[in-house]
Amino acid sequence: MELLTVDQLSKKIHKATASIYSDLIRNPQSLPPVFRIAGSRRVLFKNVDVWLESLEQPAARPEPLSIEPTRKRGRPTKSEQLARCRRVTDASATREINSK
Repeated sequence: MELLTVDQLSKKIHKATASIYSDLIRNPQSLPPVFRIAGSRRVLFKNVDVWLESLEQPAARPEPLSIEPTRKRGRPTKSEQLARCRRVTDASATREINSK
């Protein structure tokens, strides 16, 4: 089992040492497993190669819930409002013709 110091890890994953120290507190899941020696403040990382390989594997992408395009946020533009109005009037006119 190979143990890496913060400096060695920073060179291996191309991340600043200060970022690694802050990630230890704020975002520990973004770092490999930590190994601490009892009675010491030193931080060592174990299984770094295994952790790096797990990051390289593509995650399975879930299927989209719906095929419909998502609606834009905010008020519709005038052209979108007019197009919707025309669709509604065309649909109601078609219903009237079919009901006769």
